[in-house]
Amino acid sequence: MTNKKGITPVVALILLLVIVIVIVGFSFEVFQGVVSSAGESAQTQAETTSGQVTQTVRIESVDAVIGAVSVRNIGSAAINATNVGVYADGALVDCTGDWSSELISAGGVSTCTDSGIDSCTSIRVTSPSGASQTMDC
Repeated sequence: MTNKKGITPVVALILLLVIVIVIVGFSFEVFQGVVSSAGESAQTQAETTSGQVTQTVRIESVDAVIGAVSVRNIGSAAINATNVGVYADGALVDCTGDWSSELISAGGVSTCTDSGIDSCTSIRVTSPSGASQTMDC
């Protein structure tokens, strides 16, 4: 008679449980990383969208006679005027006066003056959020 020795059912069960626990632990770590990065991405996107809503401008008026465009901050946060782009016929305008150091409060109006505005056919204003508005001169 041959004596064959093998693992007992109890040892086999313990080994299977250890293997299952290791697989579950590994899966948990992988999925936790995926969920965490997805959450961070959603938070970043929400912060970007919020910033875009709070920093928006529109053209209030254009005076081609004196070469001035008035811009209103329609967002809910103050905007540094240097972050607002003013374009006359597609060319960036170098606004003079207090424009470069001015902070446009929420609901406030600021005026950009430049000699390029008095001979333009269209004015485009871009906000820090990237939104833009165009108006004929």
